[in-house]
Amino acid sequence: MRETRRGFSRRKASNKLFKYQKGLSSVAFNGYDLLPVTQQPVSVPGTFYPSFVATNVSLSGTDLSINDTDMQTIKLMSVMMESRAEDGSDDFGNFLQGDGTSFGGKAPNGLMLAPFRISVLQTA
Repeated sequence: MRETRRGFSRRKASNKLFKYQKGLSSVAFNGYDLLPVTQQPVSVPGTFYPSFVATNVSLSGTDLSINDTDMQTIKLMSVMMESRAEDGSDDFGNFLQGDGTSFGGKAPNGLMLAPFRISVLQTA
């Protein structure tokens, strides 16, 4: 049974081709030159498991009591949303530099795993 939450299916796998190296070099020609017809494998099949990143925005009761009008509350919420968006961007950047072990392995796999994954895909 597949568990769903807020419209997103949990860990739905997607099969894709991943490019892991450059193909043969391009050639320049003028006229009736002999063009290379050899093929070099450049991609391997792999399974992609999507993961998501969320950042919360909350206001404390003290903040709400000080900013008692609707306009002040909306302005405060706007400032907090901008601040949390910057925090979320920083955290996402950290995930991209990581190895995917944060939050019990739920964090997106970062670039630290790229060389390992490519070598595994090449030997498969």
